[in-house]
Amino acid sequence: MNWYKKANGDNPILVDWSEGTAPSPKEVTNILGGVLQTTGCSPQDINNGNCDSFAEQVKNSIPGTYIYETDFSFDLPTHLFLKIGNLYYDAESLGGVTDWKMLNIYNGQL
Repeated sequence: MNWYKKANGDNPILVDWSEGTAPSPKEVTNILGGVLQTTGCSPQDINNGNCDSFAEQVKNSIPGTYIYETDFSFDLPTHLFLKIGNLYYDAESLGGVTDWKMLNIYNGQL
């Protein structure tokens, strides 16, 4: 089973997503924010060398998370990012975007 501690006011509750229910985009954003806080790094620091660890932590927290990696032969960074449901996420795009090329790390370079 995959459990995640979800804040409910002051009382944390455990949510089991292994039974077919998936977190909403708002819940995903909250979970990503929680993972981000545990790292002690800024979103920019995570996206500049620590995106692999962040992606793995999120994948372990949210079942059905897919990790994607870009590998460009030109002047764009190699980067790991997440797909959860129909949205793409990384440490700088906690709200999710509909196209991975819109992630903040790429700043319209694609």
